[in-house]
Amino acid sequence: MATVNLAWTVPSSITDVDTIEIWRWAGLSATATADLNTLITAGATNPLATIADTETTHSDTSAPVGVLTYAAVSRNTTGHKLESSGHANITTT
Repeated sequence: MATVNLAWTVPSSITDVDTIEIWRWAGLSATATADLNTLITAGATNPLATIADTETTHSDTSAPVGVLTYAAVSRNTTGHKLESSGHANITTT
């Protein structure tokens, strides 16, 4: 297992954001924003964590070794939004 520390900047307006969801996938072959939106909408998996809209960090202390994709997703009562810069691919060892 590895620890992955994630950090991001809070958007200038979060008035319509209820929570931030942290998503993690292992071994994806397609990691464009549209691909990740499809996975989130399909609901086949759940977010790794759900945190307050004002949070700017999250530590994944149980990350498996390998190629991982993370996304920080804004969520409100009408759905989710994943910005094109809201995800990253990393390799843990």
